[in-house]
Amino acid sequence: MDAFLTAILALALRLGPTASAEGQAGCPAPEPQAQSRVTNFLSLPHLAELRKVADLGSSSASDVHALAGEADRPTCAALRRAIASSGRGLTAGDQVAFYRSGDRYFVPITPRRPTDRIRLGEHSVIEVYDREYRFVARFSA
Repeated sequence: MDAFLTAILALALRLGPTASAEGQAGCPAPEPQAQSRVTNFLSLPHLAELRKVADLGSSSASDVHALAGEADRPTCAALRRAIASSGRGLTAGDQVAFYRSGDRYFVPITPRRPTDRIRLGEHSVIEVYDREYRFVARFSA
């Protein structure tokens, strides 16, 4: 019986809420709306002070690139591990995309929940990571 419970627990941990962040291979498909949110965050004049306070390195709105394809696979895997380490706790329904600008990575995250439920405090964010995949900042977006 102990082996059975151990197997069930191991399966539950693998399929738990952060399985999508750590377990998926490759890069998610680029999302035009997510890329627009990153570009707007880096370019809107009324966010200039916020950008100055946050350590955004050499990022600029004209240099936003989606991470996609085999060449970016190791970077996407490292970002997934960084997201899990940051405490975000992605679920399978969360929409995530990965972008690079300058020496920073931008991760727009949009929670996807059933439409028949209202959850307070859940909103879209942009997380920022440095070139060593260390968490820099999280902004509501």
